[in-house]
Amino acid sequence: MAEYLDENLAFAGVDPWLGGADAIRRTWDRIGDGVTSTTPQRAIEEVIAESTTGDTLGTVLEGFGIANYLMDEPVHDAYGYTDPDAGGWRANERLIGARPTSAAAALTTGVMEAGSIVLHRGGSHYVEFKPSDTGAGGSIQLTPTPVNGVAYTALRVTTDSVIGATLCDDGFDSVVALTPGVATEIPLDGGCETVTLVATSTDLDSDTRTAAWEALFVGDNNLLANPGFESGGIGPGWGIFKGDGFPGDTVFGVGGSPVRTGSFAALLTSGEGSSRTVPAGYDQVVQVTPGQSYSGFVWFARSSGAYPDVILEITESDGTVVASKARTVFAGGWQLLDVSFTAPSDSVVFRAGLDGPYGESRGTAIDDAVLVEGDIGTLDNRSFDNGLDAWSIVGGTDGTVTAVGGGGITAAELVSQTGQPVGVEQWFNGSGFNAANATVTVDSLSDTQVTLDILRLDGTVVTTWSETLNSTDGWVTIGDVGWGYQDEDALVYRITTQGPGAVRVDATFVSLAL
Repeated sequence: MAEYLDENLAFAGVDPWLGGADAIRRTWDRIGDGVTSTTPQRAIEEVIAESTTGDTLGTVLEGFGIANYLMDEPVHDAYGYTDPDAGGWRANERLIGARPTSAAAALTTGVMEAGSIVLHRGGSHYVEFKPSDTGAGGSIQLTPTPVNGVAYTALRVTTDSVIGATLCDDGFDSVVALTPGVATEIPLDGGCETVTLVATSTDLDSDTRTAAWEALFVGDNNLLANPGFESGGIGPGWGIFKGDGFPGDTVFGVGGSPVRTGSFAALLTSGEGSSRTVPAGYDQVVQVTPGQSYSGFVWFARSSGAYPDVILEITESDGTVVASKARTVFAGGWQLLDVSFTAPSDSVVFRAGLDGPYGESRGTAIDDAVLVEGDIGTLDNRSFDNGLDAWSIVGGTDGTVTAVGGGGITAAELVSQTGQPVGVEQWFNGSGFNAANATVTVDSLSDTQVTLDILRLDGTVVTTWSETLNSTDGWVTIGDVGWGYQDEDALVYRITTQGPGAVRVDATFVSLAL
């Protein structure tokens, strides 16, 4: 600890080289002869607060825990020790056995793993996550449990049996602050194969604290490069498209708010007031196999200004449209657009952006784009293009269920006339799936509840989502990653309403969380 304080604390009027030593002297001065009321814990906290580095006891303990895991020189000003002997500490045989111990967790694609952590006063605990399939690329969705006085950080590292962990240096953030209770997506590849969760007790008051985590590994079957813009930029992979006459003050770029997962999303904003019908957004050329079926989807949100008209489009290189879906995004959070198609040639262009018209201050966020082989939305007739084929009606004696169309969107319209649930359902093979959603809208100003359930055949609930919506919300996507992968052969997807407004349902969807 003395070495860490030496390198990380400074005090006004004190030689920086003596910062840590001065911190120790100041701590003893506060404790005095043991008769004064200042306890060692309070003395340490007060001295750290006096430093000019802006640290607190919590940030010092967290940094100390990370530095002791890495036991290396800092990379890009990240945590570590600047002492020139630091590299030797890791290989010192006397110290290898004394280094902080780490728990290991092997992750399998689509299987939600969970564990608990016992933290002692001021201490840190480490959990190293690796795909069970060595060298597999993809990402880990890591969710730590909120616990008072516990801070969480994720490190992207490579590991060695002798020298331990080294931060990856591949263009992505290698030190990621985690928000308790929120899933953070962290990329992995063959050259950066480990994500380490560092949990730290950030005070010296409690003897022990018990925290917990959930982790889901998502294999890299996505054909798009930089699908969630987690590089912090448009590239690699993405380009910009815009039609002639598009507003000249349009801003293309990547930002940190709003985001659906991870730390970044693509943004598209303009301040010009004229209405345009010229499309603009982000595109990516993808190599595919002619005749093979593919599915693509992408999430949109309104970030500012008026309500944008958005589009997901698959085209050939000459601009010929292969598949397309468009919708207006209101203020109701993230919305999903999805398409399925058969590849006409050996490459297609994946385009996500604004359709038109395009008005003043339309701010749009784009995140989590996916293009994969096959039909990942495994429900039959999931956008009701063929009426109600493949669907069973729920509560038919309490209302009506009809297939409707208009504005380029087909949907099922659900109306409850008695206040009892009315809707549609479909059986599906649940093996390999743990995510579900539906895009819905309500035609009434009256608040109307919409419920999406995943059920077993005996009627027991696997997971459920419920939203109260009205016509001012526009189209809203409800549901998302919802249950631990359980390899169940038979599950039921059911969406219902109890009114009073009519509910239109489009783009029903079950898949493996991507």
